[in-house]
Amino acid sequence: RLAILMSGTKEQFRKLIPSEENGLFSRFVYYVLPDPKGGYEGPRTGDDQIGKAITDIQDIIHQRANLWGDSLGIAFTAEQERQISEEMQDLIPTVENIGGDIRSAWLRMVTSIKRIAVTFSGMQGHDRIVPDESFRAAMAMFPTLKGHTIRAVDLIRINNNKTDFTYEQYLELKSQGILDKNMGVPKTTMNRLKHEW
Repeated sequence: RLAILMSGTKEQFRKLIPSEENGLFSRFVYYVLPDPKGGYEGPRTGDDQIGKAITDIQDIIHQRANLWGDSLGIAFTAEQERQISEEMQDLIPTVENIGGDIRSAWLRMVTSIKRIAVTFSGMQGHDRIVPDESFRAAMAMFPTLKGHTIRAVDLIRINNNKTDFTYEQYLELKSQGILDKNMGVPKTTMNRLKHEW
């Protein structure tokens, strides 16, 4: 299966995944769409051309995958593995820059990129070694997916503005007997804020 698309509003997203430490966060590949600026334009044809194209691709994948036959291994070359490693070198500086921890999300992203490359290879009838064109096509998605993961972290951290306060304001709320859990802020998010303060 090439992809699972989950769409929703920002509020739905924050309710589903309340913090980046939530185990569900690292199990998705994110693509955050900007708010639409233009008006709605209706379809120009009665055919669902996008749906048909997706179905055609699904059929090709199922035929090539030989789901009930002997499994074939498709490997990555040493150079391809090196390029993946190189693409991950900005992980630690990014974590230091934005705070929190996106390691799990990015490490799982490597698995997703590899699966996409293998899927492309299978669609083209290759086995044994991932061809360079399939590898390059999958790797071209990597920077975009990393950027959108950081955007997803930003959306989670907004947390309905419940964490939009300074350390001094937090101390004032705490002195009034308002505990973290009563503020509706996940403990992991509060710990991250305290660390940043």
